[in-house]
Amino acid sequence: MTDRMTGTKAEWLSEWKRAAVARGWSDAEVEHRAGLTDKYLSRLRCGDIGEPTAATIAKINRALDIEVKISALDSVSGV
Repeated sequence: MTDRMTGTKAEWLSEWKRAAVARGWSDAEVEHRAGLTDKYLSRLRCGDIGEPTAATIAKINRALDIEVKISALDSVSGV
């Protein structure tokens, strides 16, 4: 996974699972802490829900205390 806020659904799910397991949390606990509906992560995994929105990614990341580092481009041409 890169340090950008972009990534595939599979990459985010993998990262969220790793972080939840490290804390001993179930999907239900993560969903509760993130303010999501029951079974959201399960529905996301099985494809009932498409890609998570940026707001949902941010909620889950906050719930799991995942920090996303945002960096500027090294150089910008024409500026």
